[in-house]
Amino acid sequence: MSEIKFLNKDQQGRFLKAIAKSKQSMKVRDLLYFTLALRYGLRSSEGRVLEISQVKLDRNSIFIQRLKGSISQFYPLRKDDKTLIEKWVKIRGRMKHKDSKFLFITARTGSLSQALPAKLFERYAKAAGIEGHSCHSCRHSTAVNLLDQGVDLFDIKTWLGHKNISSTLVYLQLGDRKTQQRMSQILQRI
Repeated sequence: MSEIKFLNKDQQGRFLKAIAKSKQSMKVRDLLYFTLALRYGLRSSEGRVLEISQVKLDRNSIFIQRLKGSISQFYPLRKDDKTLIEKWVKIRGRMKHKDSKFLFITARTGSLSQALPAKLFERYAKAAGIEGHSCHSCRHSTAVNLLDQGVDLFDIKTWLGHKNISSTLVYLQLGDRKTQQRMSQILQRI
């Protein structure tokens, strides 16, 4: 079984802080994009095709169109996510391609290119001193965050949009590792 690469909580904080401190003109967009990726386990392609009409601020929810045969659904929005969306929508409303159906746009185009999320991830990871990860590490990080919170595997399956629990079971190896770490810590106190 291949190793699942995820960002731990410290790395996630450093990564998002690197975006927030960035001098990039699109840092609000980028912060929102990667916050949603970490919160909802977005694949980079799912973030790119997220439409502005799928954000329901009046209902505090967001509809995520899952790809790769996964299950699409509405998710609740946290208050801070809603605030960040409102901030981005205000900036986006002044841009050339403000009429694009996509939530995330660039100054030059009405959508993000396929390669842009990976390039952005690489830029901000480097600024945060994080190596050996890719954009997909955000999706794995979501699963680990849920696992760390004691969320049931069936709920993690639903959160990630997996059709089959076998796709979610790969995260059990991380749970086993955490169990071993907890057992080791307990042994040190006995």
